[in-house]
Amino acid sequence: MQSESLQEIMEKLYSSQDQVEKTTFDVLNEQDKLCCLVSETSLEIQKLISKMEAINYCVANHLKDHLARVQGEKLKELEHVMSMVEEQELIGITVSQYIDTLATQASYACELVHIMENEVAVHREDIEGIEECVNCDSEKDAIGSK
Repeated sequence: MQSESLQEIMEKLYSSQDQVEKTTFDVLNEQDKLCCLVSETSLEIQKLISKMEAINYCVANHLKDHLARVQGEKLKELEHVMSMVEEQELIGITVSQYIDTLATQASYACELVHIMENEVAVHREDIEGIEECVNCDSEKDAIGSK
């Protein structure tokens, strides 16, 4: 009777372990997809920011040339455009910093998921070790009762 309850416990442990392994596998796959997406997004944003910086540089140089020759309302307009170019550059830097932070956080999360995967594998081995002990004890009990 005791071996039946141990067998039921072992079945529940295996069932629970199977579910944890499935969930871990799903999380791992999704996390890997997320890390790839973040990395690809980061690269594309870096390309975009580089192009924006080049455009900003050209526009700023062009506007500086005109600033010396323009007066009155035209000067105010050019100064306004110049400030918008500077704001755009700051936005690009901020977005780049956010993407870098996001990539770092995704990388940390990915490492944690891989640690979790290893822990799940260790638990599987522990359950199998317990089952061996339970089976050994059951065999000894069966031999001793003969």
